[in-house]
Amino acid sequence: MTVDKNDTIVDDDVDEQIESQLTEIQITTGNIQSIGTDSFADLQHLEQLSLSKNHINFIHSYAFRMNKPSNLTLMIDLTDNDLNSSSFVPESFIGAKRFIFEFS
Repeated sequence: MTVDKNDTIVDDDVDEQIESQLTEIQITTGNIQSIGTDSFADLQHLEQLSLSKNHINFIHSYAFRMNKPSNLTLMIDLTDNDLNSSSFVPESFIGAKRFIFEFS
């Protein structure tokens, strides 16, 4: 799933079966300002998540926690956002046992 240069994302119309099988999500050049708790919890097959070129300035507790275990590595791209040392809480990445991320 790729969303580019978009201000609004409506998640309710995505079929749950399709959602649970997603392996890659790119939401770039948008207006995302934060990543909420359990945002990707049901996406156990997710391998690549690109949220670059948004306005992300805060990542909530358990943002990348998964409901089901997976052996897949999750690559998270947070480059070109508004992140700094106060953008994270200690629990931001708890439950994300399989990630590699990059940000600047």
